[in-house]
Amino acid sequence: MKIDVATANDETLKFRALELLAHGVIPLEQWAAVFENPAFSAWPGLLSKAFSVWFPTQIDYLQGHDECVAIEKELSKRGVVVGPVFELHRQLESAFKGVLALFSIEEQLFLRDRRLHNVHGRLQLNAYEEHDAPLFDAATGLVRRTKFTADNYRAIMLQYYSTLAETSAALLNRMLDSKEFAVLATLHATRLKMGEHFQPLIEQMGVNAACGSS
Repeated sequence: MKIDVATANDETLKFRALELLAHGVIPLEQWAAVFENPAFSAWPGLLSKAFSVWFPTQIDYLQGHDECVAIEKELSKRGVVVGPVFELHRQLESAFKGVLALFSIEEQLFLRDRRLHNVHGRLQLNAYEEHDAPLFDAATGLVRRTKFTADNYRAIMLQYYSTLAETSAALLNRMLDSKEFAVLATLHATRLKMGEHFQPLIEQMGVNAACGSS
């Protein structure tokens, strides 16, 4: 839930900045191990499902950009020192954009549809008269809501679902073989692991109480 940046106290703003960062890191941490584990190579269906569940969370994270910028500006105006949290936001945002740019609007829409089916069982989406989806526009570097008619949506889905296993594997391999995903994986491993990097970040920001630390 968004907060009123102008009226929130310093600790609330700092905690929210950490929370927004975690919204991108936690899904990555949960699924990156699946993508990188050789033991799962014999389970392509599992890997494809994990990919479709995780992939749209990058777009979810990018939608918090404006709030994050507003928090940084407000804390800076107040003279509050917060450490590297906003630098990490920018690095993660850049890495996500690199990965998202590997995929067309239609491919992103397909992966979003797969996530809705796998996580929420939203099969009734196919009956909607219009679909309104947040998708990443590589040309502008922004997430934009894009509308599709029911007929257009079904035609796009048919294109991908008719060869589901092959299509899913090709999209996943495109990401795993890319330098963009290597950048993201390295950023996570070196600066954003929850167990290793978040506790020092929390301590630097002085929000231990808000985060439930002793």
